[in-house]
Amino acid sequence: MVRGVIHNRRLLSLLDQAVISVTNMCTSVIIGRTCPKAQFGLYASGLSLVLLLTAIQSAIIAVPYTISRPQMRKEERAKYKGSSILHEMLLVSLGSVVLLYIGLCGSGRSGGDLRAILLTLSLVSGVICFRDFARRISYAELHFGFALVLDGILSLLQFLSIGILAWQHWLTASRALLAVGLASTCASAMWVIVNWKTLSFSVSHAIASFRITWGLGRWLLASSVLWSLSVDQYPWLITLFRAPADAAIWASGFGVMAFLNPIVLALNNDAAPRISNDYAAHGLAGLSRSVNRTATVAALLTLPIFIFLLIFGSRLVELIYGPKFSGAGPIVTLLSLGVWFYAIGLSFPYGMLTLKRAEVDFAINLACIASFLAVGIWLVCLDGVLGAAYSFLLVQTVALILRVAAFRAVVQSARRKTIETLAEKAVTWS
Repeated sequence: MVRGVIHNRRLLSLLDQAVISVTNMCTSVIIGRTCPKAQFGLYASGLSLVLLLTAIQSAIIAVPYTISRPQMRKEERAKYKGSSILHEMLLVSLGSVVLLYIGLCGSGRSGGDLRAILLTLSLVSGVICFRDFARRISYAELHFGFALVLDGILSLLQFLSIGILAWQHWLTASRALLAVGLASTCASAMWVIVNWKTLSFSVSHAIASFRITWGLGRWLLASSVLWSLSVDQYPWLITLFRAPADAAIWASGFGVMAFLNPIVLALNNDAAPRISNDYAAHGLAGLSRSVNRTATVAALLTLPIFIFLLIFGSRLVELIYGPKFSGAGPIVTLLSLGVWFYAIGLSFPYGMLTLKRAEVDFAINLACIASFLAVGIWLVCLDGVLGAAYSFLLVQTVALILRVAAFRAVVQSARRKTIETLAEKAVTWS
């Protein structure tokens, strides 16, 4: 039985995401209960920027690595892995410089508090992003057990740091982000040490490999940025239009999504390597089966938790975060429905990316950001946190409908091209 668990990639991915989700949820609960609502809102706003950075790195580094690695010869993989790390180091350095510049030169309604968050992020965003990068590389190499061990160590360190700060009454949004950064630094260092013998660094290879992956990554980058702006940046939007305390209400509603997150994130991490490998092994038919099977599994696995959140969401928020967050039931309902739609549709973009049709996914995300700009921002201005929840659901609904339709069209187009190619070869041979 133990051996079966060790070799079950989907189960290990689920366990790993459960560890990550519990850690993030418990961190937010400690901050929400011990700090003023404004500090919790600032912490959520800071994390939303980290999500934007991880979306960028995933688009131009991690996902191209996941898709390309199975098709490489073994002797090429060490150089490509080392080149990916060089790409990652350059990217996170640029991100830190941008955050430092905005923190030093920018200003906002919340003045010093927002500036402090940005300056803190300039210090820790790089290691937090690298930890996410290391996890995705481990998944791409099907080392789910190793990722689980490292995330367990990270969780322990993060709990200890946040717990000590809360116990000593030193906890603030900036110090919480520093604690997350410290834990990420330790986990990242351990990952590098364990993987050191599998790395080969070459600047010339890094330049050449980036030129290759950019062909796929440029579309994915644009899509990821548009998607992150459409669904991840609501804490900043609420903070700017309303107040950090209102962003804390959003964060508490999204916090109970931790009950859905382990399954959603596990499926997301499993989808890309599984679909890529199924396509390499079984061609177009295998890819289509893999994508549809992943969507069906996602819908069925998340449905019971989705129903649970619909019924008990409001009580959960008040129970977990305290009475000051009461009345979040409608927000939880809208958010959980949106996350369920996201879970169902997460496999379709990976199918299109595997078929080298990243521009189609970009067009879908362009439609999502258009709906967000046309309606979403107006909803936030009109109704604050509840308007943001309606906007989130709107974007997820548009995305699901378009992803399903677009994937079917892409598969049909690929089949037609395959038939035409075979027909041309048959004529040539005759």
